[in-house]
Amino acid sequence: MCSMNHNQRNASKNDIRKIFLKYDQSKKGYFDINDLKRVAKELGEKVEDEVLDEMIKSVDSDLDGKVSFEDFFNAMTKKIF
Repeated sequence: MCSMNHNQRNASKNDIRKIFLKYDQSKKGYFDINDLKRVAKELGEKVEDEVLDEMIKSVDSDLDGKVSFEDFFNAMTKKIF
């Protein structure tokens, strides 16, 4: 789900915010596993809860189970070797 948007180093912060809001449709300031489930369903993807949980954990800086815009921005602009 994120792979189609991952590694957006050349995207502006505003562009990345637009992507973030696809996950955070209720504009809570974060998204969680339930939001990821919704997006997966919308995309017609069957993703195990454990995989979604790992996706959250891989970018959740304060380990609260929520991905803030800052977490998302950092993940989307992270340089991959």
